[in-house]
Amino acid sequence: MIKKRLIAKIIMKENLVIQSKNFSKYLPVGSLASSFEFFNYWQADEIFLIDISKQIDLKNNCKLISNISKNNNLPLCYGGGIKKKSDIDILLRSGVDKVCLNKSAFINKKLLSEISNTYGMQCLIVSLDIKKIDNKYFIFNSNSKNYLPLIKNEIIKFEDYGVGEFFIQSIDNDGTKLGFDKDLMELILKLTNKPIIFSSGYGKPQHINNIIKSNISAIAIGNSLHFDEMSILKIKNYINKSNKKKIFRIEKDYIFK
Repeated sequence: MIKKRLIAKIIMKENLVIQSKNFSKYLPVGSLASSFEFFNYWQADEIFLIDISKQIDLKNNCKLISNISKNNNLPLCYGGGIKKKSDIDILLRSGVDKVCLNKSAFINKKLLSEISNTYGMQCLIVSLDIKKIDNKYFIFNSNSKNYLPLIKNEIIKFEDYGVGEFFIQSIDNDGTKLGFDKDLMELILKLTNKPIIFSSGYGKPQHINNIIKSNISAIAIGNSLHFDEMSILKIKNYINKSNKKKIFRIEKDYIFK
């Protein structure tokens, strides 16, 4: 059985690690180095580092990643400020394993093909920010500030250019701690056969239990992980124990009785 992945999501804004709510309210929570150290020790399966600064200094970010990667043993995905193939080259040399595109995915489909053809589709993740309007789901395009209908044709556009995974975030559920949008998850699973990383809304382990039996490949959690010691291990142990099988990978020494 292929294990699900529990991904630690780090959102960075103006060089600070932040927690967010509805993609509009932000609160500083700690340092980047500390977050990486905790998530490595607490057995996250991957780390997503997403920079949402207004002006992203990619060279500075690469320096930060290079320094942190010396003590990072986890697969690292980076998103933010990626505009051309040479950006990918620098990021991969800095210690990044995958890249996550949002803005550039809408305006430069050629870049998607270049990444997929050069490094393999496993390196390419496209992030889709979804909002519910009048009981229908839409993809927010931050370049045009417009919403695109979340339909098969829109998803196919990305698939045709070689996306390896989709990273789905709910704008409405972000930071609420009220649980994941299960209807959105089920819709996404109908629209694509690509691996899905689902995020936004986690508040307690039961929220993961509500969706864990679906075909999503991974769950990404951000805000809650910064405020609970050993949080990732607690979540993994809870899910595995309550489902009576190893849904998440845990090293034997860290299994809670």
